[in-house]
Amino acid sequence: MKISSCKKLSLIVVLSLASTSMAWSQQTRLAWIKGVFRNPAKVGAIAPCSSYVADELTRYIMHEDRKPLRILEVGAGTGPITKEIIKKMNEDDHLDCIELDAVYCDQLEEKFGEHENVHIHCMSIIDFAPTEKYDVIVSTLPFNSLPPKLVQQVVDQYNEIIKPGGYITYIEYVVLGNVKRLVLSKEKKAAWDVKQQTLKEWFRRYGVERKIVWRNLPPSYVYYLKIDKVENEKEKSKTI
Repeated sequence: MKISSCKKLSLIVVLSLASTSMAWSQQTRLAWIKGVFRNPAKVGAIAPCSSYVADELTRYIMHEDRKPLRILEVGAGTGPITKEIIKKMNEDDHLDCIELDAVYCDQLEEKFGEHENVHIHCMSIIDFAPTEKYDVIVSTLPFNSLPPKLVQQVVDQYNEIIKPGGYITYIEYVVLGNVKRLVLSKEKKAAWDVKQQTLKEWFRRYGVERKIVWRNLPPSYVYYLKIDKVENEKEKSKTI
């Protein structure tokens, strides 16, 4: 039986995870492994996010005395970040979770469906049309695995559905992106550079901080953005 190179890589990764000491539940580990073999390109990540990444991604969701928050999680997967978000939510907060994989969506419903203020949406973020905007967006979409046009669409969508002054956090693997670029064809390198420029410009305009989380497989950057649309409109008016 022939095995595709993508699935061979997935098998190597899965076997390497067998000895990891990260605190994933058996259910989360099994669900993620099945997702990798079902559709490696769609899953994008080589492992579920660690609890340390989850804590950093959800920094702007706190139990402090504050107004109710509308929170959006994009790329919920098997729910490790969802679990952390719910731990930090107040009763009046609202969480929408976006996940494209139908099997993962079933897992999310099973784990978190009893929460009245948590809603699972099995669809693409591009097709999502919320009736209200969000205070916080937590994204684990694998930007390095997405085509440049889709990355731009996602960035535009996030900017559109976040409230003025709202926060967006997202993740990117340390080093792996640059390693991947080395093996790309000339044409694909050009597309890669376009995608990276989109993300760099986004962070240049709205970025607050970038933090490395070493206790993850692999180590990851967490990016924090504050979307100040008032300042952005002023910047636009200067260029007209």
